[in-house]
Amino acid sequence: MVNYEFLMLIAVFAFIYSNILTEPNMILSGWYKWLNKVFKTDKRNEQGKGYHWLFMILIHCEKCIAGQLALWFTLIENWFDITVNHDLSLIVVIIFSITLCILFTLIIKNVYNRLKYD
Repeated sequence: MVNYEFLMLIAVFAFIYSNILTEPNMILSGWYKWLNKVFKTDKRNEQGKGYHWLFMILIHCEKCIAGQLALWFTLIENWFDITVNHDLSLIVVIIFSITLCILFTLIIKNVYNRLKYD
């Protein structure tokens, strides 16, 4: 089953983790700066390349973080039905959970940006 409340909490966590807590003078700004240096983000941008995929998943992209967390938590929640009962219909539930969590994250980001700049 899809746990809508939990997916909403994941979306809130992903947005706060990747956007608010990584701003300058916040608790994760040092972690962000260090990863930025490790993955040579400035050099990649100068070369016309995008961000490194691992940098996106770890800290930069709230949609990536939300999708990953939704995937793994849904797999953990349904591991028995997947492995023992071989219920392949749960693939639809997993894809729906990931999609819904990313949608929740986008809604949260848009609402935050509208409130912040209004």
